Amino acid sequence: MLRRSLLVLLLGCACSGGGDGDEPAQPDANLGLREFTITNMDSSGQTHRLTITCEDLQSETAITLTTDGDHQHSIRLEVTDLATILAGDPVMLTFTEGHEHSFTIVKPIDACLEL
Repeated sequence: MLRRSLLVLLLGCACSGGGDGDEPAQPDANLGLREFTITNMDSSGQTHRLTITCEDLQSETAITLTTDGDHQHSIRLEVTDLATILAGDPVMLTFTEGHEHSFTIVKPIDACLEL
């Protein structure tokens, strides 16, 4: 099951609620401005990382990315998700593969500036 919703940023704080206690994923260090990594830790303590490249954000079709970490998950991003992320707005993805996970994807301000 995959649910999408945009989060509202209030005073620079991305807020999401409910679910299984997953903390919203936050951008990690910007890797050369051409990619960024989102890290998520769920309520069981499992960590998942999702790396998104600037080229991914330019895709004209939906893409599927694979997390790394304690175990892998496949995450599908629709074209509208990619455009939203590229515009600098957050996208929240909640999915169930064995148990529920929530990822909030936010592009760092200094990533993908040339796009």
